[in-house]
Amino acid sequence: MSFRVSPKIDVQALLSYQAPMNVEQGYNYSRTRFSFAAREKFLGDRMNVTLRVIDPFNSSRERSSTTTTSFSQVSDRRRAIRGLVLSVNWIFGRPQRRGRDDLIGPDTGAQ
Repeated sequence: MSFRVSPKIDVQALLSYQAPMNVEQGYNYSRTRFSFAAREKFLGDRMNVTLRVIDPFNSSRERSSTTTTSFSQVSDRRRAIRGLVLSVNWIFGRPQRRGRDDLIGPDTGAQ
């Protein structure tokens, strides 16, 4: 979900959820991941500074169980994906404005 806090600031939250499921010879538990980002625009929207926080609650976890006639195994793994990312983007030049004729195509003069 994204929110425009002001004309210059946007925030975004991403929640990813995978439901638990039965798989061949076992079971995968549910998975949840969360990240959050904020972006501020500068210099007439030509520069953007974005700060992204990946897995701030350390909730990224993968669990599964496997059972056969000869053994049973439970896997529980925490992914090392936590992080903080700072990015700066600069837009060089301006995009060309497209007129109505550019969208339709060149005039061939045919009637």
